[in-house]
Amino acid sequence: LVVPAEGGTAVEVAGDNALNLSPVWLPDSRQLLFVSSRDGGRDIYRVTLGSSARPEQPPERVTTGLNAATVSLTSDGRRLAYAAFTQASNVWSVPMPTGPPVSAATATPVTTGNQIIESFAVSRDGKWLTFDSDRTGNQDIFVIPAEGGTATPVTRQPGDDADPAWHPLGTSLAFSSQRDGDW
Repeated sequence: LVVPAEGGTAVEVAGDNALNLSPVWLPDSRQLLFVSSRDGGRDIYRVTLGSSARPEQPPERVTTGLNAATVSLTSDGRRLAYAAFTQASNVWSVPMPTGPPVSAATATPVTTGNQIIESFAVSRDGKWLTFDSDRTGNQDIFVIPAEGGTATPVTRQPGDDADPAWHPLGTSLAFSSQRDGDW
């Protein structure tokens, strides 16, 4: 949205049901850069605004594949800087509190690395942890000792595998898969 500096009615300039953030004016004050997920990944778009602050045309994609989080521009408009958006998640372990809250400082890592783990489960005997991870490029299922160590892949498929769960006897795993296109 663009709002006149002296106040007034806001004008929608990016639209769509997408993430739109980090707006930056170009030096001519008629064009606006912003980060958007409108075509999939987070990239930078430019929109030219008319005298009423309404877009003259739909926003145009300026970059591809940046995965931008925020954007900034030099005052002369010749150089663009952006922060890349990255995510990582790992599994940590803490003793189950029996008294006051435990501090995160007492946590120990079970998994490590640049990966996204969406779900995991501890075996009934407490010796093993199974988890899904994108560490190989897509979501696969892994097993690791509950105290940490080397993760062993259970699946290696081009389709995503996720949501692992232990059989009550701890002898097998169930999980969701997109191997055939649908979960």
